[in-house]
Amino acid sequence: MYATREEYLDAMDTFPKITHYFELTSETIGLLDCDDEGEIIEEVIFKDLLTILNGFEEAVVVADECHDGEDPVVTFMELGHDVEYFEEAYSGKWDSEVEYAEDLIDSCYDLEKMMGSLSSYFDYEKFTRDLFISDYTYCDGYVFNNYY
Repeated sequence: MYATREEYLDAMDTFPKITHYFELTSETIGLLDCDDEGEIIEEVIFKDLLTILNGFEEAVVVADECHDGEDPVVTFMELGHDVEYFEEAYSGKWDSEVEYAEDLIDSCYDLEKMMGSLSSYFDYEKFTRDLFISDYTYCDGYVFNNYY
């Protein structure tokens, strides 16, 4: 928990996409998500100040521990997930969904041993499509497991 409003605002600076803070009442705050030109993209109002303060405090800790920095944590939270599950859900940064799926197959299975010469017929693109229908989410280059 933050002892002062200044500590809270300093912690919020860790998340550059959230650029404005305003207080509605002593127990309700709002955040404005703005683009690079300062245009408001989204306004979010939180009814429980304590919950949001604790969430940001935990997000700062998780972002500090993430080897890919704060961006995947911010992305995970923007997708509507609770930061508490980030470590379980985060599957890394990938250039594409297909690249992740290929690595997953190669890490878990030896297709050559299982299928022999038929392994060259394995369709990674169809496997990827099925994998990302509900099991995984790909956003901003990050992969998240939806079943954390």
